[in-house]
Amino acid sequence: MFANSCYLVVHPKGLLLWDAGLPDALATMPHGVTKPGFTFIVQKTLTSQLSQIGYKPQDIDLVGFSHMHLDHTGNANLFRRSVILMQKEEHDAAFGPETGKYQFEPATYRALKDSKFIKLQGDYDVFGDRLVMIKRAIGHTPGHQMLYVNLPKTGGVLLSGDLVHSWDNWINSRVPSLNFNKELSIHAMKDADLFLKKNNAQLWIQHDLEQNSTIKHAPLYYE
Repeated sequence: MFANSCYLVVHPKGLLLWDAGLPDALATMPHGVTKPGFTFIVQKTLTSQLSQIGYKPQDIDLVGFSHMHLDHTGNANLFRRSVILMQKEEHDAAFGPETGKYQFEPATYRALKDSKFIKLQGDYDVFGDRLVMIKRAIGHTPGHQMLYVNLPKTGGVLLSGDLVHSWDNWINSRVPSLNFNKELSIHAMKDADLFLKKNNAQLWIQHDLEQNSTIKHAPLYYE
């Protein structure tokens, strides 16, 4: 079993949503939806969790997607008014003619087509103070990326996207067969390991269910 995580970063210069989870519509389906190899179940919607802490989708200034697979873009269409932060390669693949080649599902993010994009080609300092940094980590998809947040009390946290899916994969540097590029995936893992050590930061693996159960969820928060 895997967790499916999204994160809201509240910064004095704006609100950043990291990933958009599985579609909220799945919450109306008690048994979820089964696709090859997976059954997707939503018990608590993203919109309800945002509402619980006083926000609506239209309040979100920026949205960063680790990558454009269904379990990270399920509610993307709710954020068409936001500025979208993506690596250029991911944008080109997601809005190009061969989305199926990368296991993308364009219906989940179709409303973003006319949104404002910041197309990245490397790391990006989101608010200009090095407290919230997008880290380029290509391999799982053509333009995969991670998010580093340096919190005053908690310290540094690196949100993995799908750099790896579990602690076992992280420890053993395992690369899923569906990844876009195995060599680049391994390189991204090595870079992430060096970054974590240099910054004395935590790695939060977004799909690791065991670790996720130890992390606070909204309306609780880290600061």
